Amino acid sequence: MDKSIRIIVKEVLRKVRSMNEATTTGNVAGYQTPYAFSGEGDDEKKKKAIERTGYTIVENRWLELKKDVTRSENKKILDGVRHVRNQLSEIEKYLNWYGRLKKEGNITQEKHYKRSLHHMNKIKEQAARINQKIEQLTSDEE
Repeated sequence: MDKSIRIIVKEVLRKVRSMNEATTTGNVAGYQTPYAFSGEGDDEKKKKAIERTGYTIVENRWLELKKDVTRSENKKILDGVRHVRNQLSEIEKYLNWYGRLKKEGNITQEKHYKRSLHHMNKIKEQAARINQKIEQLTSDEE
C-alpha cells in the first residue's frame, strides 16, 4: 500500500513539473468602459462612446464649481447653502417618520438592532462635524 502511494505521488509530481505556466485571466474580457483610462482628447467622442455602453461620465463637482465663471463666489456659496438646507430638510423629514414608527411601535433602545445604534452614533458624529463646518462658514476666521 505504501509503495502504491509513492508511485501515485511521483506520477502527480511529474505531471505538475511538466505543466506550462497557466494564467487565470486569459479568458477575461476587456474593460467595458471605453476611454476609462485615457487622457485628454475628443470629449464629445468619448461621451458618446461611454453613453452607448450605458455608463455615465462622473464629473468632479469641486473642479466644476471652482472653474464656474458664470457666478460670483458669494452666489456659489448661496446656492450651495440653499442646496444643503433642502437636503437637511429632507433628512429631517425622514427622521420624523422614523421617530413616529418608533413611538407607534413602542420600540425601546434595547429593541434596536446593534447596527442601527452604530449607524445612529455615526450620524451624530457627522452632524457634529457639519455643525463645525457651519460655524466656520459663519465666522470671519480662517
